[in-house]
Amino acid sequence: MAKLTAKAVESLWKDGAIGRYADGDCPGLYFKITGAKAASWVLRYQLDRNRVEMGLGPYPSLGLAEARDKARAERRIARVDKIDPLATRRAEQSQKRALLSKQRTVSQLADEYAERKSHGWSPRTPLVFRADMRLYVIPVIGDMLVKDVTVAQIHQVLDPIWLKKPPTAAKIQSYLSSMFEQAEHHEMRIGNPAKGIAKFMPKQPDGGHFKGLPYQDIPEFFTQLREYQNTSSWLSGRCNPIGFEIIAARHAGKTHGEIATEYGIPLQRSKYYSKYYRGRRRHALNYIRVKAFALEFLLLTGAPRTSEILGIQWQYIDEANQLLVIPRNRMKVKTGDDHVIPLTARPMAIIEEMKAVRRNDYLFPGHGHLKRPEDHAWTRPIGHDPNAEGAPLSHPALWDFVKNELGYHDITTHGFRRTFKNWATQHRFRDIVVEFCLDHKYGTAIENVYRDTRLLDERRELLQAWSDYCDGHQADIIRLPLTRTA
Repeated sequence: MAKLTAKAVESLWKDGAIGRYADGDCPGLYFKITGAKAASWVLRYQLDRNRVEMGLGPYPSLGLAEARDKARAERRIARVDKIDPLATRRAEQSQKRALLSKQRTVSQLADEYAERKSHGWSPRTPLVFRADMRLYVIPVIGDMLVKDVTVAQIHQVLDPIWLKKPPTAAKIQSYLSSMFEQAEHHEMRIGNPAKGIAKFMPKQPDGGHFKGLPYQDIPEFFTQLREYQNTSSWLSGRCNPIGFEIIAARHAGKTHGEIATEYGIPLQRSKYYSKYYRGRRRHALNYIRVKAFALEFLLLTGAPRTSEILGIQWQYIDEANQLLVIPRNRMKVKTGDDHVIPLTARPMAIIEEMKAVRRNDYLFPGHGHLKRPEDHAWTRPIGHDPNAEGAPLSHPALWDFVKNELGYHDITTHGFRRTFKNWATQHRFRDIVVEFCLDHKYGTAIENVYRDTRLLDERRELLQAWSDYCDGHQADIIRLPLTRTA
């Protein structure tokens, strides 16, 4: 058996002489040629009386000397250690593939976590989660592998906001703890670097609830709302009416020459108007007015959560019985009967007002016209129903109206729930009636089982008194004892 040389191997490789060429210097080593400049090294060895063939690598990436060293090492494992080197290599490759399949960046982990959890979340939670990740987490550790994140990196995320934004920091710590718990469960890493980290952080300043407007200021607040409602029209726009008249004339069959003569305009102007105004609306909806009515409706119905009001569809309104019936799955609390809100005179008047500008399935329509909300899972407006046509007024639009139009920078729409609660308590309405208006549970589990009534009549009286107060009328309010009633 001839000893292979580097020159001979190179010549065989270039000639492409298909076949196997044994190396006399290293038993079991073969130079295998499968075509022109296509060759590799093969090792044949015997283990437990079975002949095994193992590839060592391609030529010229693996040269003759390297192939001999590798072949001798593998043969030694088989002959001395009685271990199959081919099986060992396959096991190592399998482990590497398994390890690579589990490698994720923190950004990828966030996406997977949201995908798994979003089915049980409210419509707003995925948007908040994604925003928090984008603002505070991804810029710091988004590109890191999950397995490499340590407590130090969690501190890099939380330390800058821990004292400045306590609620946000606590929420993000909770998100990260859950995300890394999921990663640990799926064997992406060992240990949870975000779990229990709050015990080793500085004490956060006392937080607060959503800030609301003192109920004493509500009449003045309503005066401002009335100004936005009454001093502007529903439709706005600066479109030239001649443009729409030309479109109508064209539909009637008139030529551009006839139109130009009739209106005393150049022929090219008629063509321009015809092209420019085709498909345009005569006027755009005045969304400032929509926001003003939506905000008043929210307050006068007992200050439900903002998303619950923005998500109201026309089908939820029972005009005959003056009731608003919001399906339970559209509420924050998903268990129990549908949330029924008695409508007093002013909310019914707002409903009549909104009929004149009905644009889609929502009582308070927004700019959007989503037809396939599944394509906008992270961006669709809060309160949007996948089965509804169009889109509702958005949270940011209402917040912007309160802060920038009305000038109340220190309150939130959710804070009006506190305003309503404080007013009702101060005027000694029964606490059970107030809590039902806010869609809160009241009493023990046993009491809730045996309580069938939702106190609609008493709630209607409360909401009418509240409406009168908001309008600046001091109605005669029956002051009942403040007792806890089942």
